[in-house]
Amino acid sequence: MGASYAAIFTLRLQPKGDTNEVMFENLVEDDISKEWYEPYIKRGVREFIADRAKENIKIGGIKVSLIEHCFHPIDSQTSACTRAAKIAMGQALEKVNC
Repeated sequence: MGASYAAIFTLRLQPKGDTNEVMFENLVEDDISKEWYEPYIKRGVREFIADRAKENIKIGGIKVSLIEHCFHPIDSQTSACTRAAKIAMGQALEKVNC
């Protein structure tokens, strides 16, 4: 029997015109997000940017903010956070034609 895992969180992407970098900030004030979610969401954001770079699509000048999350100790898995961050980045940038 297979298992399913969930990673539920909200990212906000904002233009950051004074840099070509992609910046990340965690606006959630709790230990779970800092210790558990943040590293894996950051990984997903970095992997998304690296995947796009391989396609000669450069992404920069944005700030990615974690603004909320829903943690479930049974169903949450670190790899789900990474995958979800990559999907969220793709969906957000698709909406603005990037």
